[in-house]
Amino acid sequence: MTEDDLRATYDKLLHAERARLGYRLAWIVIHGGQAERERLADRIAATARNGVDSGGRSVDFTDLARSFSDDTPTRPMGGDLGTHQPGDLAQPIEDEAQKLDVGGISAPFRFKDDLVIIKVLWREPSRMPSFEGARDELIQRSYGEQMQKARRQWIDELRRAMYVDIRL
Repeated sequence: MTEDDLRATYDKLLHAERARLGYRLAWIVIHGGQAERERLADRIAATARNGVDSGGRSVDFTDLARSFSDDTPTRPMGGDLGTHQPGDLAQPIEDEAQKLDVGGISAPFRFKDDLVIIKVLWREPSRMPSFEGARDELIQRSYGEQMQKARRQWIDELRRAMYVDIRL
């Protein structure tokens, strides 16, 4: 069992827990999907990640949403969608949100006929112990998973090697 195996198990557990935690998002919606709008969405996402505009001025996601978002209800609030629980929003939005840490900004993605960029503003705190604090349990869990996988392979090999001829 390697350190990478333990990390992969820990990351899988963190991801599963993240899917149960409440969160708060902001978004920028760009109507249409023409090439020009796609380039605009890419530039907005890059600017949001860098925190500076092409002139070198500091800019944050809220400013970009107020300036560029086509979603009129959330535009004045900087794209803030409020606090939600898993299952509250459409699946493509939740899927993107699950990939991001707090403060993370997505690449533009399609949602219905629009391009959307999201930022995770807040997430309920994790109840998972640190990697080091969970190390013993991770070793046991990872070992159990490897043993189960080996057992499945062994049983599959036995089944492939068996031939039963029933004659009545």
